[in-house]
Amino acid sequence: MKKFAIVALIFLFVFMIQYVAGKIYVEENNVSVPKSKCTIISLSPAVTEIVFLLGLEKNLIGVTRYCEYPPEAKPIKKIGGYYDPNLEEITRLNPAYVIVGTEHKLIDEKLRKLNINTVMVDNSSPENILNSILTIGKKFGRENIAYKIVTRTHKRMDLIRDLTKEVTKPKVMVVFGQDMAGEEKNKMYIIGKDTFYNPLIELAGGENIVRDSKVPYPLVTTEGVMQLNPDVIVELHSRIDSKNYSNVDKQWINLSHVNAVKNGRIFVMNSDYAFIPGPRFIKIAGDFLRFFHPQLESRIK
Repeated sequence: MKKFAIVALIFLFVFMIQYVAGKIYVEENNVSVPKSKCTIISLSPAVTEIVFLLGLEKNLIGVTRYCEYPPEAKPIKKIGGYYDPNLEEITRLNPAYVIVGTEHKLIDEKLRKLNINTVMVDNSSPENILNSILTIGKKFGRENIAYKIVTRTHKRMDLIRDLTKEVTKPKVMVVFGQDMAGEEKNKMYIIGKDTFYNPLIELAGGENIVRDSKVPYPLVTTEGVMQLNPDVIVELHSRIDSKNYSNVDKQWINLSHVNAVKNGRIFVMNSDYAFIPGPRFIKIAGDFLRFFHPQLESRIK
């Protein structure tokens, strides 16, 4: 009995050392390895950013061709696209885990049938992104780092929320895509309620002009824009789409009676993070704040 107690204490001591060091072990290809050293494949740019943010970049053995941030992600082996990953290549790389999004449910099923472990995260909203950071951090032995990142981001969000709680909220229209008629606007898709961007518009002290829309990205005509009459217009453009935003003011000239056009409150966002529902969402909120309430910009630096 005494011998058993000694063995048990030794086992407990070893386990506690591993726990404190963040080295809880898991099985990877039938070999016990620390969580912090498990090989990972990421199926989205947002997940890749989170993995780097948590200091797990050395674990990454595969990413999509769209994973370009941080720049250190570019040389990592590409395993296909966001919705069309190469399952053969993933199988060949033999990762401990593939991190997928909720939009990858069919891919997740295929990976599991191939006996490939997956971790699913939901990046559909700012709060869900923070939960994803915690999920990945906990899974791979970076729980403390994840908690610090989430706490820091919440503090930043609280600061912006406090700054805007007493301000007059401008009516905001965020344009996500458009159809041009020559050099003038024709039809455009705008950000609705059930989107990643809507909570950020509200956080930055704006009022989404189509907040009651049942469609995530409603299509509106120029006549519809005149009826909506937004105070602020924000256009989202990728950097390769420079021809469509280089003369953006001229494109709105036929809508000169719209408040945003009349008062020169049309803004373009072409930063790479503007299109990625990832941990840099707080930068989008900061940009929105600068557009909606420029008088508050100096107070968030």
